[in-house]
Amino acid sequence: MGKRVADMTPEEYERDKARQRAWREKNRDRARIASRAWREANSERFRSYRKSARKAHLDDHAIQAFFGRSGLKLSDVPLGIIKLKKQHLTIKRVLKKAKEALYG
Repeated sequence: MGKRVADMTPEEYERDKARQRAWREKNRDRARIASRAWREANSERFRSYRKSARKAHLDDHAIQAFFGRSGLKLSDVPLGIIKLKKQHLTIKRVLKKAKEALYG
């Protein structure tokens, strides 16, 4: 296992990035084939992952918009408040689904 980025000098960091680029270039086709095979073998897990990633992205965008309208940057807001806002959005989503299931 290599060094953490915080512990690297700029030269080491650039060398490491160049090594990673070279590896990705060399193994691009093999990685693409392996990725496709995994997706086909685990289609339900992949679908679930994509769905959760899409929800997380929408939550992040909504939170940025919410605090942006308040004139705040996300970096100025404590992490606990951001987590609470994400939970709030999740609860709203669940309630909306339950309401739709009950009333059509």
